[in-house]
Amino acid sequence: MFGFFDSFMSSIGNTVAQIINGLLVGVLSFIDGLLDKITMLESFIEHAGSSVVNFFEALSGMGEVMLPMLPAEWVSLIFTALLVLAFGSILRKKVIG
Repeated sequence: MFGFFDSFMSSIGNTVAQIINGLLVGVLSFIDGLLDKITMLESFIEHAGSSVVNFFEALSGMGEVMLPMLPAEWVSLIFTALLVLAFGSILRKKVIG
């Protein structure tokens, strides 16, 4: 009788241990995947920021070549104003209506 009871309790204990093990592995796997996605998002944001900076520098360089008689500060100011104007018009068209 006690042998059956010991066997029964052992199988319940093994089942509970397997459930806990599965839950822990699942949670750790989820956290690992989440951290991978956050790392990918961080690298995407970093790449997008550097692309915007490079784009602005290229526009500034193009302005210096096309308008050599103006000082570099004026060319940067002109292109900044053009970018703000373009962004504002897109924002007005898409968001405000």
